[in-house]
This record gives sequence, structure tokens and C-alpha cells, in this order.
Amino acid sequence: MKYTSSLHNPPTFYAWIKKLALPLGFLFIFAQAPLNADVFSDYWHDGRAELSSYDYSINRYGQTRKGTAVMIFVAEDFNQKTQTKTNSNRTHSAMKLNLIRDFPTGIYDYNMMTSTFVALSPDFGAFLKSSFSSQEWCGQSFGEINQTKKGWEISTKSYFEQENNRNQTYKLSEGSITEDQLFLIVREI
Repeated sequence: MKYTSSLHNPPTFYAWIKKLALPLGFLFIFAQAPLNADVFSDYWHDGRAELSSYDYSINRYGQTRKGTAVMIFVAEDFNQKTQTKTNSNRTHSAMKLNLIRDFPTGIYDYNMMTSTFVALSPDFGAFLKSSFSSQEWCGQSFGEINQTKKGWEISTKSYFEQENNRNQTYKLSEGSITEDQLFLIVREI
């Protein structure tokens, strides 16, 4: 199976954040609690993760680059207040996707990782948090999106001056989802 990114010559980190939210509310029509909750719970709450590896291609610097993408799905307890994985005081049962993408550009490699959490209960498929990091020879960038009462709070840090230390809050329309949230919703169905 191949996973191909649609990113074009190199988008700035902040452009990635702006394009992250996709208005695909129609998918929530299909996103519902699993038909057999016991089977689902036995499979996902056993303390193990599911790993999938893919051939990956991305357009970077005017050429198609080939690399690998690894998806790691795991159920975890998530504390909404601290926006962290927790071993106590669980507020949400969550599904996490770590999506790792690595590809060479001829001179140096890109290493990117996104971690996204969505609720398993009580609001199946609801976005909780996502973080992104990218490392390459020029430097590294990091971003985090947290779902709060105010909306999606986005903060970024980057080696690019114009993208460093940005903090913004977005109110998105109901049903908006992130690209990585889509992978989780489809996996959970």
C-alpha cells in the first residue's frame, strides 16, 4: 500500500498549520461507536499498538522524493485538562496516531512526526490534540494544536524567524477535522 503526500515545494511550517483543518463534516455521518464495544475494547485496550509501514512519496524541491511512512495506532487514557497521556484521573479514552514520515532529498533527510489524539468516549472521533515536529539539516520546527473551550489553540516554534513563537486561536465550523484525525476516524470505524 502506498501513501502519497500532496505537499508541494516546500511549504512553510505555518502554511502546513493553516491547511491542517479540512471541512469534511460529512464523514461524521459514518463515524459512530463501534458495533461491538466489547470486541473493540478487547482489541484496543490490551496495552499494545498496531503498526503499519508504507512506501511514501512527496514532492520536495521540484522532485518526487520516496521514503517511508509508519503509522502507530494505540488506545490511551487522555487527560483533557493537562492535554497529556495519563495513568490516573482519566477524562477520555483516546486513540492516538503517531505518523512518522522520513524521506531523503539528495543531500539531507527530512524526519517528520505527527501525534494526534481523538476521543473514543464520550464523543467518538472528537479531536483532542495534535502535535507536529520536523527535523532536517537546516533546523527543526514544532507545532501543537489543542482543543479548548475557546477553539483550536495553535502554537508554533520554528527555526524560521517569521514562523517562530506564534500563538493563535481558531474557531472552526462544526464537523471540521484534521488530516490525521481522518486517518483515526477511518481506522476506528
